Amino acid sequence: RIPFTEDKSISMALFSDACGVFKDSFTFDMDNIVYGVGAGVRFVTPLGPIRLDWGYGLKFPSKGRSIVHFAMGQTF
Repeated sequence: RIPFTEDKSISMALFSDACGVFKDSFTFDMDNIVYGVGAGVRFVTPLGPIRLDWGYGLKFPSKGRSIVHFAMGQTF
């Protein structure tokens, strides 16, 4: 996270993600890994944290697609 304000009430987050689903627990194939990148803004408000993220798929099936995710409250 990169804070924008001195009190860290507004910050930016950069992230990447990768995952895969395989037929059994001993089969691992790097060609079946999908991944993406994104950025987000975090606001700390009196009602709790607010997050706004944008993700972009880099590999099939979401290659070239993007999505915006909005969330309020704490994560578990």
